[in-house]
Amino acid sequence: MSLAELMALEEAAKSLGAKAPAPVSWLHPGAHRSRLLGQGSTFEEMRPYQHGDDIRALDWKLTLRAGRPYVRLCSEERERRVLLVVDQRQSMFFGSQGKTKSVIAAEAAALCAWACRHQGDRVAALIFNDRRSEMFAPGSSRLHLSRALAALAGFNQELTAVAGGGGQTLTPWLSRIASRVTRGWLLILISDGLGWGDEDTQLLKPLTSDNQVVMLQISDPLERQLPQMDNLVVSDGDRQLRFDGGGPVASAYRRRWLRFDARFSLLADTLPMTRIAVTTTQPTDLQLRASLGTGR
Repeated sequence: MSLAELMALEEAAKSLGAKAPAPVSWLHPGAHRSRLLGQGSTFEEMRPYQHGDDIRALDWKLTLRAGRPYVRLCSEERERRVLLVVDQRQSMFFGSQGKTKSVIAAEAAALCAWACRHQGDRVAALIFNDRRSEMFAPGSSRLHLSRALAALAGFNQELTAVAGGGGQTLTPWLSRIASRVTRGWLLILISDGLGWGDEDTQLLKPLTSDNQVVMLQISDPLERQLPQMDNLVVSDGDRQLRFDGGGPVASAYRRRWLRFDARFSLLADTLPMTRIAVTTTQPTDLQLRASLGTGR
């Protein structure tokens, strides 16, 4: 995946986030509106004073008329901070018929970055593989995005079919996110989720309470179901395994995938987050556009 290809996705990104109604649309600009006491660009409502409210927000006319204190609640538009977390581990270098998961992840990240920039968001990025990572602070200029996308293209081009260096879990990168993200962010995780464990769930929980979290989970059809054929040969670039596609190995493989998928279904059902399945066999922009209308 080249930088030129990622930059060229800006045009396709213009249709994302603008048409889907809130709250389903996780790219919808309505998330920018922040409610404040007393000050802001748009008046929203009056409500009774609550302990801890700023007394400067008191509306004295209504307070005197009602015989009890009332405060003015207004709103203002704020820049939203977006963090793109992009997985480029060795497990992502797989695709059976279309593009690899790593390429789909890069395209999805670029589309989200451009769509958020068009809405006035400040976009940060964490890109990682099995050995290293690169972090970009929030920014909204084309130069800022081009630098992040150039790094993403570099990570993508480092992937090869040669085995080695794989097997890294997501835990180190989620720990890094948890130490940096405060509250009010849109956090977009783009990964196949392989290696996810209980520790990762515990790291994600507090993030979902104070931020909007979306997981774009990339998968390939061959990961879900092996073809029903004899003498299948699979390889990790170093070793090969030959087996019957309709035999016990394939059945165990299928059960393992179902357990893996059930873990993420439960995660999305129990935490306030959005999980979106993205496949390697369909155009990335069409899949994201569809997700804006269907949510999880």
